[in-house]
Amino acid sequence: MYFMTIDAGTGSVRAVIFNELGNQLGVAQEEWIHLSEDGIENSMSFDFKNNWNLVCRC
Repeated sequence: MYFMTIDAGTGSVRAVIFNELGNQLGVAQEEWIHLSEDGIENSMSFDFKNNWNLVCRC
């Protein structure tokens, strides 16, 4: 049996795989960027479509 956790933070997403004893077996991480909104200074927009693909790659 294996367990996977996903950590989606401000700058990246990572997935970690553990066995039933809690030993870490693997980890993957992908960085994402935030898009700015036109006409809104210092704005950040989350690119759901692209970022979901990054989560799935992990």
